[in-house]
Amino acid sequence: MSALLWEAMQAIGFPLRPRFKVVLYQAPGQRGEWIVSVVITVPDERYDTRREIGTHHDNVPRSTLDAGASEAARRALSALCHTYREELRDTKFRFFPCRMRSAPSARVPVPPPGERNPTMDATQEFVAALTNDLDATRVEIVEAKEEARQLHHEKDILEARLQGAPEPPPLGTRGEEADH
Repeated sequence: MSALLWEAMQAIGFPLRPRFKVVLYQAPGQRGEWIVSVVITVPDERYDTRREIGTHHDNVPRSTLDAGASEAARRALSALCHTYREELRDTKFRFFPCRMRSAPSARVPVPPPGERNPTMDATQEFVAALTNDLDATRVEIVEAKEEARQLHHEKDILEARLQGAPEPPPLGTRGEEADH
């Protein structure tokens, strides 16, 4: 998704690559979680520096940096496609879903009648990028599920010890503990 964002930025005329701000939160004894934002800047000739024109956040802590960066880039791309729709009107990005700030959902522009159907081409590329994001999210869900399963098992062991009952068997040895 980051590559698509950069491609759209170039089509708009932005000369600087997007920058990603990342924060790793990690409590003692726990896995770290990433919070990612993408920052879009343009050169500011007056001060020979960069001027920030937009920041887009992935508000969900992620177990991988890549998943957070991809989601932040997707949000930025959707916003750019709305804000710079005139600049993108002759590119494939004119058919990408776009979202106004605080809008609950994105909208997909419809091509004018008689025009070849580049919507399908652009949508397919976008869907392919989203599929990668979904795969990364699936990995996070599987990891969270495994962690929850292990914590539940540890709780069962502690409860059994408190009650003087036999401890449950190790994970994966009972039929109901197996992954399906």
